Amino acid sequence: MSKYLFSVFFILINFSILLAQPANDACSNATSLPCGTTNLGGNTTGAVLETQGSVCGMSNLGVWYTFTGDGNSTTISATPTSFNLVLNISSGSCAALTNIVCQNVGAGGVTESYTFTTVNGTNYYVYIGPAGGAINVAFTISRSCTSPPATPANDACANATSLPCGTNALAGTTVNSVSETAPSGCGGAITNYGVWYSFVGDGNSTTITLQETGGFDTGMGIYSGSCGALTNLYCLDAFGASNPEIQTFTTTNGVTYFIYVSYFDTGSSLTGTFTISRTCVAAPTPPTNDACSNATSLPCGTNALAGTT
Repeated sequence: MSKYLFSVFFILINFSILLAQPANDACSNATSLPCGTTNLGGNTTGAVLETQGSVCGMSNLGVWYTFTGDGNSTTISATPTSFNLVLNISSGSCAALTNIVCQNVGAGGVTESYTFTTVNGTNYYVYIGPAGGAINVAFTISRSCTSPPATPANDACANATSLPCGTNALAGTTVNSVSETAPSGCGGAITNYGVWYSFVGDGNSTTITLQETGGFDTGMGIYSGSCGALTNLYCLDAFGASNPEIQTFTTTNGVTYFIYVSYFDTGSSLTGTFTISRTCVAAPTPPTNDACSNATSLPCGTNALAGTT
């Protein structure tokens, strides 16, 4: 009788395990994880052994979640009740997953969390499993979404900010600028993460002053021409976050000038804030006798006639 009861008990236990298999045990049945999901309960209990398709060191007894990117920043957080779990995020399809992150702080009961900017229309899969072994893990999972920080309006040459005479300490930033090919001619004085300013010359003398703020060491390139055909005129880097970049030159009437501002070191994605100013003064009037054809008469008896170049 005892053997019979034991067999029935064993069958019932296995049957209950089958019934308890998580609905999202397979990638193809991944649970939707929309923005705003908060503390959704999850469990790997009853999960069936599978090839989880990630490069993470985690158990093959896990469960799946999925969402489609919208171009915003998203944060995935998973908190186990006690045991240690691993959070894996991939993109692609169930048959062809590309790993994004394996998140494991290495302690039981600690939240695993990862934030990244999604690509609009891309499918993402979140796989949660015990760390290493086949231990059943109960957890909660959340997903929050925020709009990505705005790219500066003058991030591209074609959208350069106007810099008229009299501009005084105009606030600027390269934070969240998009990597681009920096204009040539300045080498390591500028980097690929920069912003643009422009003005049209009036024949007068102009001074451009770039002042770093918040410890951001800038570089500045000044060009003439058009966005597709720039001629480098000046490259400035005063070496140090407290030293301004200053350049004075006489403009040519009708010529368009472009100013590119970035971190000073080529290849660096460091960004920050600054102010930019532009002052203008009338160019000195050329002497009336500046040309041979306009030579000043010098009669006999001329005494200490003032002259200037």
